[in-house]
This record gives sequence, structure tokens and C-alpha cells, in this order.
Amino acid sequence: MKKFFLSVIFTIILGIFVGKELCTTISAKEYKTLYILEIGSYLDYNDALRDTSMINNKIIMKDSSSYDVYIGASFNKSNLNKLMKIYKKYNFTYFIKEEEIRDKEFIKNMNNFDLIMKSSKKNSDILEINGIILSYFEEKFIK
Repeated sequence: MKKFFLSVIFTIILGIFVGKELCTTISAKEYKTLYILEIGSYLDYNDALRDTSMINNKIIMKDSSSYDVYIGASFNKSNLNKLMKIYKKYNFTYFIKEEEIRDKEFIKNMNNFDLIMKSSKKNSDILEINGIILSYFEEKFIK
């Protein structure tokens, strides 16, 4: 009888530790990688504005020593490829930055935006949804 109680207590304690470790591991991985399409980094804000004037939907963000120009964001790299094809005529050099996003509301909304962009075939539709994505990204993380 004593062995039985000891095994039950041991099992409960072991279950608590394993459960806690499992919850910690799961919550630590609750993020999604957002791919951000950058087309340049400038020392001067006006240079960034001038060199990208042909692109309506963009974010010019002040970094520690430069102004980075972002023209797209997605959880799906193929959506960024669609944007690169549209902007190909401007001969930009593209960089893809990765950010870990943990905001559940943002992830949910971006997943919906990504689905719409993925199913879009017309450039005008792709650019329109991209404008919405950039505005949403800027609202949530930059301002």
C-alpha cells in the first residue's frame, strides 16, 4: 500500500514538471516568421523618398544610422516574389528580412491577407492588398 502511494505521488510530481516544461516549450515557439521585402537603405530620408518615388506603397523606417525602405511583408515568400516581379522594371536590389511575430491578432489578420494575395492574379489587386498589409504592419509595429 505504501509503495502504491509513493508511486502515485511520484507520478503526480513528474507530471507537474513534464507539463510545465511542455507548456514553456510550446509558448516559447508561438511565433511566426514574417518576411519583409526591403529595397534599400539610405543615409538621408530625402534620398530614400526620391529614389523610391515611383512606388506608392512603402514604409521608410529610421534605423539606428539609416532609413530602410520596405515595400512588402508576408508570411509567404511566394507573395513577395509576386511583388518583385511587379517592381522588376525598376531594377532594385531586394533584401528579405525576417522578423519573429508573436502578436496573435496580427498573425491571424496577416494569414487572411496572405490568402487574398496568394489567390490574386492581377497586379492591381496584388498592389492593393500589399498597401493594406503595409498600412497594417506600420500601424501595429512602427507608429
